[in-house]
Amino acid sequence: MTHEKKVLHDPEKNTERVRQLTDEYHEKVKSEDIDNFIFTDGTGSAPDMTLPYGRSPEGKRVTGTRPVSQGRRIPTIGALSSEGSEVCMVSEGTPDGAVFLSYVSDFLCPVLKEGQVVITDNAGDHKVEGVKELIESEGAKLIYLPPYSPGLSPPEMCRSEVEQFLKKAGAGTEEALNNAVSEALNMITENDCKAKSESWRDFFEKTPFPSEDFMNDRVENRI
Repeated sequence: MTHEKKVLHDPEKNTERVRQLTDEYHEKVKSEDIDNFIFTDGTGSAPDMTLPYGRSPEGKRVTGTRPVSQGRRIPTIGALSSEGSEVCMVSEGTPDGAVFLSYVSDFLCPVLKEGQVVITDNAGDHKVEGVKELIESEGAKLIYLPPYSPGLSPPEMCRSEVEQFLKKAGAGTEEALNNAVSEALNMITENDCKAKSESWRDFFEKTPFPSEDFMNDRVENRI
């Protein structure tokens, strides 16, 4: 026996309601062409982001700097399709329903094609009035991810890479953070996005109903 860190999750995740919503999600997506999928996701960053560890000679302490104040968080919303990264929006303030509606209206809808399927988080601010209507007005569909399922969203893998880049950058100020966010987003190339989408193509074609353990591994290990 070894002493291991617990993997914790909300007990609601194992309820019949969540299982039913997950099954309904699979029924919706398995009839669609994965080339038509376009996933949206968001993340936030702050000037005080930094790596908690560093390298040093044995016996020497690793030192660094970090602002005492966290500073304002910068929300970023983006979209990913089988053709690569689509559109991103960086804003200020809390990423509420008004911000997401603005992203859909001003950034996402102009690039949507008829027949595409927009898949997004089931957070309340993604369900505000107008989101569904805007997407459907472009001839596209809207499907919400089931609860407790970040592993079902390919941008989740890109988000970890962006956050790691920002921690390494150690911006310290809002101006430096804005520049670092731009660099981080440019770091995700079209080939990176296509590779992630191709892994999802293989996954959906071979496994119509993903297991909970497999989906957890996709998020925790970024496979």
